[in-house]
Amino acid sequence: PDLVKPSMRSEIEKQFDLIASGRANFDLVLAHAVSTFQAKYKYFVENTDCMDQLFELSFTKLSETGKSLSKCGRCTRYMKLISQKPMRLHCKNCEATYNLPQGGSIKLYQSNICPLDQFELVVYNAGGKSFILCPYCYNFPEIEDMAKKSGVTSVRIQPALTPRRNSR
Repeated sequence: PDLVKPSMRSEIEKQFDLIASGRANFDLVLAHAVSTFQAKYKYFVENTDCMDQLFELSFTKLSETGKSLSKCGRCTRYMKLISQKPMRLHCKNCEATYNLPQGGSIKLYQSNICPLDQFELVVYNAGGKSFILCPYCYNFPEIEDMAKKSGVTSVRIQPALTPRRNSR
């Protein structure tokens, strides 16, 4: 906090004035200022654990918020819908977060999956208008004609299938 206080800046400006008037040596003033900043930086780095603990008391981890909604195409575990702005899906297992369209609601689309990446599809609804999208394709379009943030409405949708077990 001292680094941004007006008193710190004021002290450095006073030393600049002394240099300008010839009453202080530039190299000595510079060395003093640099050593002060280094000491404060070192103290901050050594005490970041304390800051992390204070933040953990005030904030909830992303992986602990939201409600399960759709399956991740990478690990097939459920992702959580984080409804606070910005709305997004988070996969705790993959530690991946997928942005979603804002200003509406998101629901699972009949447990259907995207044929490109196996993510479960969701329906976005806002103001009476709705469209189906794949969370992965919405963030990382794989088809040349698919504009970023458009989903997969033009791709044939596949129903989710239960994998068959080998009879051996």
